[in-house]
Amino acid sequence: MAGMNPAAFQKEIVSPQRQPLYVVTGGDPAGMRGCLEAARKAVKPGVYSFNYRQFAFEDLQANSFSALRSESQTNPLGTPPKIVVVTVAEGDKPTAEQLEAFARIRPGVNPRVTVVLFFKAALSAKLKFTKEMTALGLIVECKVPDRYGLPAWVLARCQEKGLKAGPDTARLMIDRLGSGPGVLLSEIEKLSLYPGTETPITARHISELVCFGPTAEIYELAQPLAQGNLGAAVPILLDLLEKVEPLPLLYALGTYFGRLLRVRSALDAGRFSDEELMTLTGGTVSAVRQARSQAEYWPVGKIRLVTAVLGDTHRSLVTSGLPVDLLMEAACVKIGCIAKGIVTAC
Repeated sequence: MAGMNPAAFQKEIVSPQRQPLYVVTGGDPAGMRGCLEAARKAVKPGVYSFNYRQFAFEDLQANSFSALRSESQTNPLGTPPKIVVVTVAEGDKPTAEQLEAFARIRPGVNPRVTVVLFFKAALSAKLKFTKEMTALGLIVECKVPDRYGLPAWVLARCQEKGLKAGPDTARLMIDRLGSGPGVLLSEIEKLSLYPGTETPITARHISELVCFGPTAEIYELAQPLAQGNLGAAVPILLDLLEKVEPLPLLYALGTYFGRLLRVRSALDAGRFSDEELMTLTGGTVSAVRQARSQAEYWPVGKIRLVTAVLGDTHRSLVTSGLPVDLLMEAACVKIGCIAKGIVTAC
């Protein structure tokens, strides 16, 4: 599937040559974010609240796309353009009929309005909708880089944040965090905020500042912990300690339980959509859904007890001089006991 690149879209959307409809697709969060920001900047500041509209795909389903059709046909207030954005989350699965409904909107779009559809997952090139939009030159591809292109992508994102880094540093970040663009972007952002990184980023910066990501192995550990199954949890923990330094592992557990706390709090408050939970947690759809499934085991009070245990363990690791494996195993046992309801205070 050949289409427009994000840079070309960002230039065209703010020009008089903008089209009535674009389809932004892919999975590269940097590219998607840049395209969304460009769409917002196309709207004149004084009339932004009138001339910028954003919908989530699930909201459109409730009113059979009538709200989108109405907004796309209504004149902007004052100076054009009016920009109407629709976000389709990674976990959403529009039917062929729904995609055709998007295609039918294009001919009726007001000449002073542009509709931009953001599909956070890549669209299949085999779909009729994709073929039609590609033929019209309306597909914007925000591709996730492959393993060969990922180091260069990391370097480019570092440069955007004013960081100096080399290929070896980029590969070290990928080795530590995995290939998920969202996780890599988050850690690059953190590095850019750290005092003293005006000098080139080194292996020491990566070791000290870049957290070991909450990967599948963290979820593998969290599942038996949630069930209080220490016989399964402790061997997984000890195996992880063979691969990862204790502090980064502790930070990854803290990240996981922090996300779990936000998800559980949102669910308790009646916020159920993945889109809302992603906004609250900064996670991917898959991470949010995994946390949602585990949140049923963890009331907010228990999660707060776990974070207290992790804080105590951090202090002990830094100050006590006791064996690392012993401290981490003790933390694991305490968390399992919290899950079982045996420990109710710290």
